[in-house]
Amino acid sequence: MSNSPNVLMLMSDQHSKHHLGCYGDSLVRTPHLDRLASEGMRFDDAYAASPVCVPSRMSFMSCRRPSATRVWNNHHLLHSGIPTWAHSLGAADIDTALIGRMHFNGPDQRHGFGERPLGEYGAIHPGAPRVGKLFTAIPTSTTGQCREAVEIAGAGTTSYQAMDELVAVRTCDWLKTRGENKTPFAAVSGFLLPHCPFIAPRDLFDYYYDKVDVPEQPSAESQPAAVVNFRRNRGILAPPLPQERVRVARAAYFGMCEHLDRSERSWIASMKRGSPTIPW
Repeated sequence: MSNSPNVLMLMSDQHSKHHLGCYGDSLVRTPHLDRLASEGMRFDDAYAASPVCVPSRMSFMSCRRPSATRVWNNHHLLHSGIPTWAHSLGAADIDTALIGRMHFNGPDQRHGFGERPLGEYGAIHPGAPRVGKLFTAIPTSTTGQCREAVEIAGAGTTSYQAMDELVAVRTCDWLKTRGENKTPFAAVSGFLLPHCPFIAPRDLFDYYYDKVDVPEQPSAESQPAAVVNFRRNRGILAPPLPQERVRVARAAYFGMCEHLDRSERSWIASMKRGSPTIPW
């Protein structure tokens, strides 16, 4: 297996392909992600096994549909008896590592990964309450696509941003240790951004505020019933969201996309300074 290529997967969260330069967005600044895309493979169409976070991620890990994993919502656990591709690679003498987010629930925080240099953002010990206080100054509900998330959107700093910066640092540190190790590896770096709450660093928020467009909010009659129900359940159907708050939220979202790109910049710069012996 000495000739096997090394693999590093960078996973963002709630990241629309429509807000990446490599997919044609002329406004958002994502030069480092664009560079990675230009040197690899870019898919015009890709589909998730589920529109919900944990079921989709567990399908990604297990290569099985939610109907097979029995993971239906964000509170469910992937059974430790279900093999993942990390198990398979480990059995083939390929080193595996998970750095940061994968949204594993429960006591099994590896599911086949040989190393876990950095754990989950919200990992808890077995028996602890599943939902705890994520933030100190803003409501936990703002992590969802809801009216409250738009109402508190703006410039600032969140622990999500700090977590992503830590993921980038730990990834760089881990990759540097691979320079003299001839065993091939496969690692996943799991980032949180641009997952809401819609809060971006001040410089990025200010840059995008006057540049983003504010799409006209569609009427209920022009959308499928499922979409209308979603908007109603999230409190964004009536009354309509003020255009100013939409602009603020969109400016913050674009800013978070660029903040994610900054993390990739740190990784690329680190690799230039680090171990040139890593065979990519």
